[in-house]
Amino acid sequence: TGTGGLGVAGNPGVGTIRASHFPVIREFLVARSCQVCGKGFSVGNQVTIRGKAKYLGGVGTKVTGITRRKFKPNLQRLRVTVGRGTNTTVLVCTQCIKSGKVTKAVKQQPFRLPTVDKATKPTAEEAVPSGPRARP
Repeated sequence: TGTGGLGVAGNPGVGTIRASHFPVIREFLVARSCQVCGKGFSVGNQVTIRGKAKYLGGVGTKVTGITRRKFKPNLQRLRVTVGRGTNTTVLVCTQCIKSGKVTKAVKQQPFRLPTVDKATKPTAEEAVPSGPRARP
């Protein structure tokens, strides 16, 4: 309704892909999620244990508490090149950076040594040392 995008679980605003962006980058309305692959929070348990394991000579371990927790993705704010030389800042998970799904924006062109003309190099006859300590 309104955006005409893809809806997730009946929510038309979640997971919408903006057509004006490069096809790889997605504009998610979900906060703190990767804009390339969509990775976000996942939930699990933090289990608190006391005691010494039996194989280490103890009487065994006991679970003393279970607490719900969130596993957060490792998101990095990164300037990437989108399309033809346009740069934009996106939140990208480290797996997308490592796999090469995004192209980092080039801050400065790499330094290159000037090319040396082969005609200006000294020949073997010119490179012979001279002076009082030179070999005859």
